Amino acid sequence: MDHRPILPSIPIWLTTLIISRDAILPLGTILISYTGIRPKVQPKLLGKLATVSQMTMISWALLKAPELGLKFLIILTGILTLGSGIQYIHDGVSQLEEKPAETS
Repeated sequence: MDHRPILPSIPIWLTTLIISRDAILPLGTILISYTGIRPKVQPKLLGKLATVSQMTMISWALLKAPELGLKFLIILTGILTLGSGIQYIHDGVSQLEEKPAETS
């Protein structure tokens, strides 16, 4: 009898990382707006790569493809998601450090 789970599990640290990054983006936009600065939301290549990696990882798990590939995708997704989160936070902090334009 096969006792493997129906679906392979995605580590909780990765799930937490993905949800945290996706929660920080709108919260950062709200914070920047609250300070009177008009937020500049610019999609980044690293963020797009992280999203593609996340979707590929989920598809891989749902298709029950080889576990070694899933482990690679989990690591890749973690690195890309963390990197894109750091990049978005850096962009937000840079916007907060800018002085708002003087109005006439």
